[in-house]
Amino acid sequence: ERDQAYQAEHNAMISGDLSILCSPEEGMEVMATIAAAEGAARERTSVIYSPGPKRMNAGSGAARALLPHSEAKFCVLYVGQISQEKGVGVLVESAFALCSMRNDICFLLAGNYVWNNPFATALMARVEQAGLQDRIVFLGFIEDIDSIYKQADLHVCPSLCEEAYGLTVVEAKERQLPSIVFASGGLPEIIKSGENGWVCE
Repeated sequence: ERDQAYQAEHNAMISGDLSILCSPEEGMEVMATIAAAEGAARERTSVIYSPGPKRMNAGSGAARALLPHSEAKFCVLYVGQISQEKGVGVLVESAFALCSMRNDICFLLAGNYVWNNPFATALMARVEQAGLQDRIVFLGFIEDIDSIYKQADLHVCPSLCEEAYGLTVVEAKERQLPSIVFASGGLPEIIKSGENGWVCE
């Protein structure tokens, strides 16, 4: 009976459409591998991306008090670990350049930096030495993530590592917030450059 069930499933794959549920990073590779192995036509094979996990304790309103009191009219948001592999150093360098060119822009970085993080400590010291601490703001860990997204005009995910699933990009998309991402891991599969954000090569 088990062999018959497998054969029926195999025949359905060949004769019909095949859908694969997986994360973005593995999506295209899995699709090509399974389609080839099962004899399904690739043009009739599609990937259904699994939804990201929901954050807990969102919507308390506590984050608003942490936002900078500036005249910035355009807000760029980063949410995630304050680490080198997440591209935060590249982001801050870009923030320095943009702040020198425009007075109406600010950057919010939401992520824990307190425990044993010399990279974050050095980065924050550079921002303070440049006198930009009111425009490049390290918020620390934020539970009320929805409030932060509402403040932003643009979301960035500059990961240098291979991201399996860009949860923050999905969260931004849910709020109709465009994202700028690096072409790492599955991120280019989530963003259509020029439509809901931009992919940096």
